[in-house]
Amino acid sequence: MARDTTRLRVHGGPSGRQPRPVGILFADIAGSMRLYEAFGNQGALAAIEMCLSLISNVVSQHGGMVVKTIGDEIMAVFPEPLPTWIAAVEMQRKIDSQGPLQGPQGPIPQGLRIGFNYGPAIENNGDFFGTTVNVAARMVQLAKRGQIITAGECEALLPPDLRFPTRPFDWIAIKGKPEGLQVVEVLWRDDLEGATTVPGLQAGPPQERPTELRLFVSGKSLVFPSDRSAVTLGREPMNDVILPGAAASRNHATIERRRDRWVLIDHSSNGTFVVAPGNNVIHLRHEELILGREGRIGFGQPVELCPAEAASFTVLEMDA
Repeated sequence: MARDTTRLRVHGGPSGRQPRPVGILFADIAGSMRLYEAFGNQGALAAIEMCLSLISNVVSQHGGMVVKTIGDEIMAVFPEPLPTWIAAVEMQRKIDSQGPLQGPQGPIPQGLRIGFNYGPAIENNGDFFGTTVNVAARMVQLAKRGQIITAGECEALLPPDLRFPTRPFDWIAIKGKPEGLQVVEVLWRDDLEGATTVPGLQAGPPQERPTELRLFVSGKSLVFPSDRSAVTLGREPMNDVILPGAAASRNHATIERRRDRWVLIDHSSNGTFVVAPGNNVIHLRHEELILGREGRIGFGQPVELCPAEAASFTVLEMDA
């Protein structure tokens, strides 16, 4: 989905209104750009509308309400925690049961990214505002195709005998929580039920190690230390890293530091191509990716088309 994150990260709301506890859920159709490429505008729109109709019906069946539809994503609200969880799981199972769509070049898998949260929110004219909405929006941004992501705090809101299997996913920084917020993945596939932990993941917030980002672009070596919060890249002179070549957008991408990780966020028209070791290529279109230890980045075009306009990156762990 070509996501405008500013519309999801609601920072504030109408004054003078009392918040009430609700479940906020975002469901995003993964890979919708491929649908447009394979079927054209009308065919892709029909496929997206069918998918949105299916998940909207799930919302209604579990006592929820669709707040709004934004392109290929819905925002829904539920009165209680349990229906929020059940609806999220049923949405994934419903779409998974549809199977892939048959495109001109072969099957195209269907899938959802789902994120939700439960807590106080302020309602105004049918829309909802506040930290609970912000966190739910952050959850769907973390999710990949076929995943359901939520705050670990939501598990405690369910009766012990009705809790869904989960596994630790990450810890994220969030305003008002110095220790961070634990994030969990809800396991909804039958073959994953019962797998409640992932070996090697810590039960508490990970010990953060400072990491340094190094970029080599246009013949220059640039170093960004661990106290740097973000680096902007694009053709505009105002960017921290000025990109060569017409394929790059004026404000092409941002690399944010999140705890000890560096996350590449694409804002561009033509996308960003990340080449990891082993020549695995990831094409981002208004999506984000945690950078590995090293690799190459093509801005608006694959690296091999014009290596001189690409960048190399290295993420180094530094001594604390």
